[in-house]
Amino acid sequence: AEGQGPIIIALDESGSMGAPCDGMTAEVWSKSVTLALLSVARLQKRDLAVIHFAADSQLKAEVFPRGEATPAEVIAC
Repeated sequence: AEGQGPIIIALDESGSMGAPCDGMTAEVWSKSVTLALLSVARLQKRDLAVIHFAADSQLKAEVFPRGEATPAEVIAC
């Protein structure tokens, strides 16, 4: 059980994330990793929080207790 705490993701949504990174944008890559970590959180029944930030907007946080999210919540995230 050690090391099985909540997963916290800080997701950069600034304009610089649109730059290509190995054939895809950094934004696509970071959101893909977020989806993968949500799957891990669901399997391991761990809480997951996503903190969205960009240079020109306020912080927005979404919390998924035990990694559970409806399809609509995942799309909104």
